[in-house]
Amino acid sequence: MKSSGTLLQIPVVLIIGAVAACKPPSAVPPTSSAAPGPSSPPSEGRVEANEVREWPDNWGELVGQVVVLEGRMGNARRGAIVEGPGGSIDVDGLEAWPPDLDVHTAPGRRVRIRGTVIEKWDLPVFHEDGGPPRSGMPVPAGTDLNAARRRYVLTGAVWEPL
Repeated sequence: MKSSGTLLQIPVVLIIGAVAACKPPSAVPPTSSAAPGPSSPPSEGRVEANEVREWPDNWGELVGQVVVLEGRMGNARRGAIVEGPGGSIDVDGLEAWPPDLDVHTAPGRRVRIRGTVIEKWDLPVFHEDGGPPRSGMPVPAGTDLNAARRRYVLTGAVWEPL
């Protein structure tokens, strides 16, 4: 009897060990430059005008840096965004701009915002293949899906409507 109890313990230990070693795949590639630690939620506050920089052409060069920008408020499916010349950037932790701000008038209310630029690799993308409808954002066949998942985000943002 004692040997049968030992035999039962070995598979259970192996199963527990295998489950503990399994982790869900990370949405961030190991080469990501995401900012460490949790960020504070976005908030309305005073942002100094003398800190404002030009809208960047390449967000990748600014990862990990604190920036101050002026742009137009917008709401997207993935949350609040700030739009500027040549593109937009997401505001981390803000599902939508507060309803008392009139962001829906074209071209959107102006805002000055300060935050740390990070990159996330979490956009749900898939290749267009003519199959049944899927959830996510279709991209043309041949597109690098890993690169298409990337987005730049302002985290720890403080913003001021203008």
